[in-house]
Amino acid sequence: MNLNNMEEALKRAIEGKTTLPELVDAFESTCRAYLWFPDDEDDLLLFEAGNYNFTGTPTFQFSLTRQIPDGKGEYLQLRLTAHYPPIPFALLLHRTVWSRPDMDFFAVVRGSRAYARVKDQPILAVDCYTMDTD
Repeated sequence: MNLNNMEEALKRAIEGKTTLPELVDAFESTCRAYLWFPDDEDDLLLFEAGNYNFTGTPTFQFSLTRQIPDGKGEYLQLRLTAHYPPIPFALLLHRTVWSRPDMDFFAVVRGSRAYARVKDQPILAVDCYTMDTD
């Protein structure tokens, strides 16, 4: 699987999208179009939400990741992150969820308190990129 092609497809899918529901829909559609195998323990999805300061500016981040093996013992990741102003008491919204074969991953994402809290809020910025874990 070519992760760069998936990144380009996701960037096209999110172009002009301004709401979290639209971004989540685009990420889900892109993952399904690029043969997501929920029964494959190495083809994983990750959902993270919380206040973070990775860039030097604290934001509340709602992040979705698709992780696949790189064939060399590490992983490649496609990441989509929506940034919001920091949220007081965000520990109540903090989530880290890895996909499992027995779950509807995107239902978990859409059913989370974090999603409910920010789905109608204006997004400050959206990041979409690929990275490796080595």
